[in-house]
Amino acid sequence: MCCRICRLARYHYVLGVALNSTGRPDEALDVLHDARARFPTDGEINWGLATMLRDAGRVDDARRIVREKLRDDPDNPNLNALMRSLGEQR
Repeated sequence: MCCRICRLARYHYVLGVALNSTGRPDEALDVLHDARARFPTDGEINWGLATMLRDAGRVDDARRIVREKLRDDPDNPNLNALMRSLGEQR
């Protein structure tokens, strides 16, 4: 079951990235928002969503996601770097 769930989460992440890469950022955000609701702890989905929100100018929404993930993993260098790119130091 776990492998199936991991594959489903990965599929949603890849679909979101593909949509964003082909100039369909609104659809990409929809896919990743839905995926985050289904797989709230998936790191790739949260990372991808926060990054795309930042790129869409929705910095406050991106910060909220990163802050939430940093509560679970405060020393994660990638999350801390993303937070710095959002203009907020930890």
